[in-house]
Amino acid sequence: MSRELREFQTEKCGLLPMGSDVEGNHLHFSINTKEKLDKVVLFRRGSKEPAGYAVIEEEKHFGNLYAFRVKNAAGYDYALMSGEHYIRDEYAKVVNHYKLEDGSYLETYSPYVSDFDWENDERIFYPFEESVFYRLHVRGFTRHTSSKVQNKGCYEGIVEKIPYLKELGITTVELMPAYEFDEEIQEGRAKGNKNYWGYGSANYFAPKASFSKKGKGTQVNEFKHMVKELHRNGLEVVMEFHFVEGMSPHTIMDALRFWVMEYHIDGIHANFNVAPLNMIKSDPIISMVKIINNYDTGENITGYHMYEGKRRFAVVNDRFMIHERRFIKSDDDQVGAMMELVRNQPEQYALLNYLSNHNTMSLMDSVSYERKHNEANGEGNRDGSDYNYSWNCGFEGPSRKKKTVEARKQQIRNAISLLMLSQGTPVLYAGDEMGKSCKGNNNPYCQDNEISWLNWNDLKTNRDIYDYMKEMIAFRKANQVLHMAEEPKMMDTISCGYPDLSYHGEEPWKIDVFYNSRSFAFMYNGHYGKEGDPDIYVACNMNWDSRSFAIPYVDKKKVWTIYISTDKQMQGKNTERMIEVPPRTICILVSAVSEEQEKKS
Repeated sequence: MSRELREFQTEKCGLLPMGSDVEGNHLHFSINTKEKLDKVVLFRRGSKEPAGYAVIEEEKHFGNLYAFRVKNAAGYDYALMSGEHYIRDEYAKVVNHYKLEDGSYLETYSPYVSDFDWENDERIFYPFEESVFYRLHVRGFTRHTSSKVQNKGCYEGIVEKIPYLKELGITTVELMPAYEFDEEIQEGRAKGNKNYWGYGSANYFAPKASFSKKGKGTQVNEFKHMVKELHRNGLEVVMEFHFVEGMSPHTIMDALRFWVMEYHIDGIHANFNVAPLNMIKSDPIISMVKIINNYDTGENITGYHMYEGKRRFAVVNDRFMIHERRFIKSDDDQVGAMMELVRNQPEQYALLNYLSNHNTMSLMDSVSYERKHNEANGEGNRDGSDYNYSWNCGFEGPSRKKKTVEARKQQIRNAISLLMLSQGTPVLYAGDEMGKSCKGNNNPYCQDNEISWLNWNDLKTNRDIYDYMKEMIAFRKANQVLHMAEEPKMMDTISCGYPDLSYHGEEPWKIDVFYNSRSFAFMYNGHYGKEGDPDIYVACNMNWDSRSFAIPYVDKKKVWTIYISTDKQMQGKNTERMIEVPPRTICILVSAVSEEQEKKS
């Protein structure tokens, strides 16, 4: 260290709180590191030029914990040094990035000082059964020039798109990692690639600086402003965390509490193979928000703290996408699985159903490609899952053939219908509502480019997909039987004449679940919803030919009307007892009192 730099004095202090903070004119540090901490380098706020340093004596060392106070250092940014290299402050709440003259990069940290006006902002909670999630990547959502937002790829870009999100009808925005993750992959087969998704080592307390308009400390208030504006417009905010193996549970708990309290987030999606689920279940702060896990943790889910009688825990339901894709492409032995998935709504936890995710083919690609195309990742197409359960509708990749394009869109409508008519909480992966394609790449983890970014021109090309998604979200919200608080019991528990949910085949009450069956129907009883809700009958035919369905007798005063069909030619027709369903079509009927009966009454 240059002798011209000012040397700051240190003194011992308490071990808590962890991280760094301002104490009057001093900086308090409590640093957990396995490396020997030799110096704190100080920088004037917003500068990459060192202004001073403080030497850390041995008596400030307690195991892996260094606790000390740097005197008269308030107003400075800092970095930590072990020998001649910088080390990470895992509790840093603001990370600043600088490119140096030699082409290398410098990270400095800022002690956190909150000066944000929340204006009485309050956390939002929608019960899972009333929620519609929209999962997005902060940068990829608006980075493309077609987004037409002023702040492309930023937190503020999301704010500019709030009218779009509200029009679509979603209730909950889920952010993929938006904390300060390392963008360069340092090891393994993918070494040297860009870490676009954000999974890996990180400063878990700090919002991602490159997702802000200006960086250099503005990311804190920009993230808060995004949350406040989403709340102001009635939208929840869920944050995804991916903790690396070996992290201290204490640090994980501190990080999650910090985001809940400091950034007002409404939910946490974490990998609980690393995060301490049992501690989270009993934590009075974290347990009051939504908690989402990537997979079923078995017995650990049982007994999870419920808040005011509402489920707070949810599991991402991979099975839904797998069986939905297999069913609509007419695989054998899928009817039984789809019947189960339509009604699944566990008592202790919610299921999050999705049609695509960050590590799968997009919804459009799942009907456009038979196999993955991950060549752009530079791993010889060896990365990513080989099992996509996809069908290209007769042609691999983009097609201008009208018949192929319409077949793909009908398959997309089939997938959307199953998602919105099932009891589990629907999760949309950003772009699926506008036919987003990743060019067949089912693992674009390193693609910070147009492969991953939303191209908002797709909204014009595929407006019909967007309109169908919007219509089905509205239909789900309007009919309580499609999102009940409890799983349907398939029994008539209120003595109204027929069950809350019933299954049918081409004949009423007779279900064909043999391995070669490709059609079934199900009916929701409107008496189990709000007063005046219609009965809903759904006929699903994934055969290669038309099938006739006999509709169950319900009420002689009512007639069945085709509300919407994935085969557009069927929409709006009335029917009585029989309906002819075209190939690869889902037809949704609703019951209503006939005009003749209205006159009689």
